[in-house]
Amino acid sequence: TVLTDDAQLCDGEQTTLSVDRFFPHMQWYREEQPILNDTLHYITASEAGLYGIAVIDEHGCPGSGSITVTVASPPEPVISYTGSANFCVESDIKLDAGSGYQSYQWFKDGEILPNANKCFYMAGEAGTYTVSVSNGNCSGSSAPVSVTGSSPVAISADKEPVICSGDAVLFSTGTAVS
Repeated sequence: TVLTDDAQLCDGEQTTLSVDRFFPHMQWYREEQPILNDTLHYITASEAGLYGIAVIDEHGCPGSGSITVTVASPPEPVISYTGSANFCVESDIKLDAGSGYQSYQWFKDGEILPNANKCFYMAGEAGTYTVSVSNGNCSGSSAPVSVTGSSPVAISADKEPVICSGDAVLFSTGTAVS
């Protein structure tokens, strides 16, 4: 009897366990308990445990095999940053998903950021950022982080002002814009 190698699944996934051929008599087991009505040469497994099969071939010879199925939870990366998620256009905020994952993909406003596949991303634009990571077996995504930004203020005058040392200068932005 042949079963595939042990199976590693992510939570919510399933796999098909099978033997190499049909036998006249077959019974699958999970944790040494018979799985009712599973007398086919394959079953679908989505729960962790030790799965086994007992068979009798056309000559009356018994056989058996087993396989361990493990189920892992998907990774849950957390985006961190130092200071405020507010920035001026001339600066960036370092968003960090932490190390230890095999792959990273950053998103801004739900769109893939090309070539943004490191454990950190330097956000230079306002938007909502997330990161998807993989630990080799499972993938997971972070909660969104909103980054807000503002443009530097440009000041202009009708004529060149003359400002003497010690003079006070009042700047007004006029109407507030949000």
